[in-house]
Amino acid sequence: MTPQAVIEYLRGAGQHAMADTVARLRDDAMRFQLRAEANLRDYYELRDKHEPRAPSPSCWKNNWTGD
Repeated sequence: MTPQAVIEYLRGAGQHAMADTVARLRDDAMRFQLRAEANLRDYYELRDKHEPRAPSPSCWKNNWTGD
């Protein structure tokens, strides 16, 4: 059951205060999800900027012995 369906049911049942509470919870959850995604994106940008990367393996052409 979606939050919108719950809100509509509560409004239909005359429980407007509870419907408003569910709507606020839904909006907060969406806002928190967007903020969490932005925080994670910012973390990875800072990590890439400030932490050294592991050296990449050398190319097989450089290691070929001619066997």
